[in-house]
Amino acid sequence: MARRRNYRRYARRARSYGPKGTKTIIDGVLGGVGASIGSKYLGSWGAPAAYIGVGYFRNNNTLKTLGAVQLGQQLATMIPFIGGGGNGNGGLYEG
Repeated sequence: MARRRNYRRYARRARSYGPKGTKTIIDGVLGGVGASIGSKYLGSWGAPAAYIGVGYFRNNNTLKTLGAVQLGQQLATMIPFIGGGGNGNGGLYEG
């Protein structure tokens, strides 16, 4: 009996491009560039927004998670008794 061909392996290879892991490196570079540009124009909210945006458009769950973690840290600094004084400066008193 003839052996059947497994097309799953070829389909998986066709979805990712470049030699092993090039997509993740490119995604990381795009995320870093986007974070630096976003920080320049949006302040401290720029980096999380850029990571989430690049992760969304490039379908990269790691970048989406990284952006969400940074966004959560930014929001936590605004909550009194958790991370800050509620004034957005991370609980630092500027007298």
